Amino acid sequence: HIFICDYVPLSVTAENSRMLINGETYDIQLIDNPMNLNYQLEIYLKYVGGQNGTA
Repeated sequence: HIFICDYVPLSVTAENSRMLINGETYDIQLIDNPMNLNYQLEIYLKYVGGQNGTA
């Protein structure tokens, strides 16, 4: 996979963040920087439900 974009570094951790994807909420379980190469991040998610709180 290739993903090219502009970005701004953030102080995001799994403990202080969630992702909203297509109106559905995911808790971030782990943010991994494979081998500390700083080329990509692997973000592990856990589905927690839609916007209205239903799963």
